[in-house]
Amino acid sequence: MKFLALDCDNMTYEDCVIEVKRIRNLITPVKLGTAIIKRSSEKNRHIIFPNARLSKEQELGLIMVSRAHEGWKRFTYLAEDTTIRVSAKKGASAPEIEGVIEDE
Repeated sequence: MKFLALDCDNMTYEDCVIEVKRIRNLITPVKLGTAIIKRSSEKNRHIIFPNARLSKEQELGLIMVSRAHEGWKRFTYLAEDTTIRVSAKKGASAPEIEGVIEDE
């Protein structure tokens, strides 16, 4: 079982909050738990559900219907790997937590 992480380029914080609510509604009654929104730059964010325990099929299904970055979704599908870098790129700072959204 895996947690869920989404690469959300070109999304504002408010867009990410809406996406968290939308993703939670898609997989009810499964609880995804707390969502963490991390910002790596002004328009690049990651949404992470660290307490979600999903099968590989559930994880890939949610990624494919999410508003995540299309190039990342395509690579994720082809590689069957959902890794997201959480450390700093060379010459850039590490992503910082911008918000935490508790499960309702």
